[in-house]
Order: sequence, then C-alpha cells, then structure tokens
Amino acid sequence: MNIDRITAIKTTRMAEEIHKKFPLRPTIKNAIINTNREIFVPLAMRHNAYRLDALPIGAQQYISSPLTVAKMTQYLSPEGCDSVLEIGCGSGYQAAVLSQVFRRNSEKGGF
Repeated sequence: MNIDRITAIKTTRMAEEIHKKFPLRPTIKNAIINTNREIFVPLAMRHNAYRLDALPIGAQQYISSPLTVAKMTQYLSPEGCDSVLEIGCGSGYQAAVLSQVFRRNSEKGGF
C-alpha cells in the first residue's frame, strides 16, 4: 500500500504512540506505518483515524483501536509464516496490517 507524505507522518506518529505503550518489533511497527487507517474509517470519523481509539464504522460495529491491532499482530509471531487467515474482517484494517507482515512470495508457491 503506497501512502502519501502527510499520511506517512500521521501513521508514523501513531506507531510511535503505540510503541510507547506497547513496544513493537520493527516489522510490526513498519506494517502500522505503511497502512493508511483513514481509508478504513467512515468519512465523518476520519479526523479521528489516527487516535488510539476504536471508532464506529456503522451497523453497530467498530474498527479496532490501532493499539489492539498492533498487539494482535505482534502476538501472532509471524516469523517463518507465509500466510494468515483472518475471519470476520470488519473494516479490513487488521487484514491490511497483516498483509504488510504476511506476504506470500510467488517463488514460494504463493500468489
């Protein structure tokens, strides 16, 4: 996922804030930095996209806090894994972060 300079600043600040509360491995921190959370949040909530809060996304559902997403991703211990299956993707933000960590390589037989 390519992000613009301003979004990169916002995601980097958010990742630093997460890292202060919960130390992140560099791989996970970079995944958070390289995922634009704004695109997973309803337009009316985008001004809050980079806060460490869960936000409503409609139909009585919420996008998880970035801190929660970071913790869940870090606890997966992705070393040596090619893929992960997420069930109940909600907004898709967690899946987008996971896609930065778990990448199948076509040379390994993935897609």
